[in-house]
Amino acid sequence: MKVLPMTFLDACKFFKKFDIEDLVEVYASLGGIPAYLNEFNDSLTFEENVNRTFFNKDHVLFDDAERLLKDELREPYVYLSILEQISEGATTLSEISSKSKVDVTNLPKYLRVLENMDLIKKIYPVIRERKSKRGIYKIPDNYFHFCRDF
Repeated sequence: MKVLPMTFLDACKFFKKFDIEDLVEVYASLGGIPAYLNEFNDSLTFEENVNRTFFNKDHVLFDDAERLLKDELREPYVYLSILEQISEGATTLSEISSKSKVDVTNLPKYLRVLENMDLIKKIYPVIRERKSKRGIYKIPDNYFHFCRDF
């Protein structure tokens, strides 16, 4: 059974003191994962929360993305490299391959694993040729995208 992240409106219920701008920033950085949302304190500003969590080596949010990949995958640093390159704007197979230094012939297997983990998603153009394989890769998981930007 796959448990999906909470919606924005449900995530907002964690924070009574934040205004809408703070709520958007929190959701954009943590997504709808209750364990991550519990790590933020609505008595602090968004920036104070980020400094207290993402930039604190002793905090779970500092390296939970890396720890998750290390626990689940045999080659976590390859996957981290791929995620980092996608986060930095590499969206096509050739761009991801050249920037992550993963051979283009091996890259699809890594991308499939990340897709199955819902860490990346292949997005196709609205109007595409029949059976076209063209598409770009994005990181739909807010936490993974946010923490890869550091």
